[in-house]
Amino acid sequence: MGSFKKLRAYILPLGLLALLSILASLQYRWTGQISTAERERVQASLRSSTFRFSRDVHEVFISLFHTFHLESDRKLGVNLSARLDRWRAGPDYPDLVRHIYVVLYNEGETAFLELRGNDLRSTTWPDELSRLRAQVEFVQGDDGDGHKRRPPFLPMLLDEPPGLGVPIRSQRDGWSRAAPRGYVLVLLREDVLREDLLPDLGNRHFGPQFDIIVLNRTGGVVFASSDVETSKLVASADAQAPLFSPRRFLGVVPSGEAPESRRPRAGSRERRRPPAGFRASFRDAGRELMEDRWHLFVRHRTGSLDTAVARARNRNLAVSFAVMGLLAASVVLVSISARRATALTERKMEFVAGVSHELRTPVAVIRSAGQNLSDGSVSEPSRVTHYGRIIESEGRRLENLLEQVLELAGIQSLKQRYQPGSVSAREIVSEAIADCESAAHDRGVEVAVESGEVDLHVRGDREALRRAIANLVNNAIKHGGQANGVEVHVSSRPEHRVAIQVVDHGPGIPDEEREHLFEAFYRGSRAQDDQVAGSGLGLSLVDHIVREHGGTIEVESSPGAGASFTLVLPAAAEHAT
Repeated sequence: MGSFKKLRAYILPLGLLALLSILASLQYRWTGQISTAERERVQASLRSSTFRFSRDVHEVFISLFHTFHLESDRKLGVNLSARLDRWRAGPDYPDLVRHIYVVLYNEGETAFLELRGNDLRSTTWPDELSRLRAQVEFVQGDDGDGHKRRPPFLPMLLDEPPGLGVPIRSQRDGWSRAAPRGYVLVLLREDVLREDLLPDLGNRHFGPQFDIIVLNRTGGVVFASSDVETSKLVASADAQAPLFSPRRFLGVVPSGEAPESRRPRAGSRERRRPPAGFRASFRDAGRELMEDRWHLFVRHRTGSLDTAVARARNRNLAVSFAVMGLLAASVVLVSISARRATALTERKMEFVAGVSHELRTPVAVIRSAGQNLSDGSVSEPSRVTHYGRIIESEGRRLENLLEQVLELAGIQSLKQRYQPGSVSAREIVSEAIADCESAAHDRGVEVAVESGEVDLHVRGDREALRRAIANLVNNAIKHGGQANGVEVHVSSRPEHRVAIQVVDHGPGIPDEEREHLFEAFYRGSRAQDDQVAGSGLGLSLVDHIVREHGGTIEVESSPGAGASFTLVLPAAAEHAT
């Protein structure tokens, strides 16, 4: 029955731990599935944000294109000035336009003009447009004799410096049949692009979790949201998209992109598609014109979406397993506490039984002796003296038991108080041996004391220390055997310490019982088998008294070679050496 109870005590915690293991396995699988779904969601959201970013940049440039597109070269200065004023009065990045130049073609000659106020004035090509100049100058024709000259088709989006090349022509002009009359070169402010337009759109669509970079066709950095190396970000980008693609401008949506909504955004200029004549003529402008110009690359700041999702999954797993670990630890602690409570209850029951037996024996002896004396059955002086000693011995035994019980109650209620003072070690050892004299006489055990020539003093409560030493001596008498006696040694230790050692030469203490020696109500197996009287409180009280006095207790024992208990106490100040 007892083994079944022990087994039942283990079944519940083991079952709970097994359930926690199953739950942890399911949590691991669920976390993996959630991470996969989260990755797909974030990836879809990133593709959508990339498209919206590209669309918004496209709208700004298309708005610029329509603002500065002219169908005639008449009154160019007045028209361009009015359109520039209109742009700067608008809500969308009014400071984006830095400068306006005009390139006009007339009878094989190229005129380069600069907008100043309402007028166009001839000027020289600035150094920043030296590369662009080679693109807009007349080139040899290729339609037969090699002597005709025609202007090239200028890409709409310029790289360095950033800007737009807006052709001057009407929708009636076919690109394959007639050359443009010229171009309006709208140069953009790089600081507005890098500090206002692109950062605003980046924060709106991506937030701080992503790094973005915008490159032109030559690989130059138009904008970068961080100091990440360009090649690394481009190579490991989580998403990318063209910006201001002529294909999209002409109504051709690249594969993989959702078509743009025809509904204009609130607060922005209405999106307008180019006239049908432009769309038809642009298709004949050549492959170069149709190429995507600027490109957007987006990457998560952790290095990639996979890394970010993996880190989030690891964090979730760490939190989940931490919770599981706490639950498992709680189950183990509750199980241990329950077993300890059960063991403590059993010891208390044994204590009650032991105390009852300890009380019954001296009470019965005292009552029997007193009755014999009162009845006059004993009249000889020597017999009266013998009965008196029996009553005194049993009374002292009863007194010691009551003191232990009361001291235990004081410890548990935290009301036990000690009165420290300078105490002679030799005196308290003598008093403790005197308390055990009756037990030693009954068992025929001789107690020898070795205290040296110097009377050492310790600091502590006299009565408490006497009870502690008496408990050790009494245990040595009861458990140490009768043949070899008990020894008590008093000596000095380094660092102002005094050692009081109680040695017996009995069977010793089993190794498996040494860790339980100072537990309340604990009694060794040999004491229970031999039915040695005791309550299991003595060593627990000794340990408490020594610790309260700032000392330690040392135990040495070998099977068959006896046991040694040493109290190491602080020496009194006036006797410290």
